[in-house]
Amino acid sequence: MKDTFGVDIEPGDYILSASTTRGRVKLGHAYEGRNGLLMRIDHSATYGERETTHPKSGQLGLNVVVLRKADGTIPQHIGVAPPSVDDVESALRHFMAHQNYDQHKTLERDEETGENHYPQVARDFHRELMGRDGNDDAS
Repeated sequence: MKDTFGVDIEPGDYILSASTTRGRVKLGHAYEGRNGLLMRIDHSATYGERETTHPKSGQLGLNVVVLRKADGTIPQHIGVAPPSVDDVESALRHFMAHQNYDQHKTLERDEETGENHYPQVARDFHRELMGRDGNDDAS
């Protein structure tokens, strides 16, 4: 079974399930029941009012979203993916061009060597942003 965004729902996933006809939302973990996937309900609400008593388990509604996979990863449609080096370089170019155009032109093309320094500056910034030390080859 897949959620509304096409992510496979597997036992252990933390999900939000919503009913379109009863105004009810449920939060809990998916598990394999005798007749397919069910959910252990941690929290529920009807028409915006939190329910103090609710069933311990239930069926998945028609509108289901995986909020966190069983392995701890967050689906892309929920979380923001970490920026790539190219993303950082693009943002850095845009920022510098608007903040200090002369510095931007110097980084883009060194007057003496003609070298473009943006790729190296972006790699260094990305490494620092991601908390990697200088010995890490990942970029």
